[in-house]
Amino acid sequence: MTTWSEDSTLDAPDGHRWMRPGPDACAGCDCCTRRLCERAAALGIPCDCVAHPQDRAAVAGCPCTADDTEGAAA
Repeated sequence: MTTWSEDSTLDAPDGHRWMRPGPDACAGCDCCTRRLCERAAALGIPCDCVAHPQDRAAVAGCPCTADDTEGAAA
């Protein structure tokens, strides 16, 4: 019986490697993904409030949801 493995470090039998595509980048900043900025803007809060804890420092001060950015949700 064949078993399924979620280990992405394993190579397939024909030599290729299974990899997920990367997330879409945000057009308004270099610190977040499009999905993160859209989610924060929809909630009206800064990006670091919806980011994973290990990513909060990297996205703190995102210009897309900063209070002083024109058109920002916050």
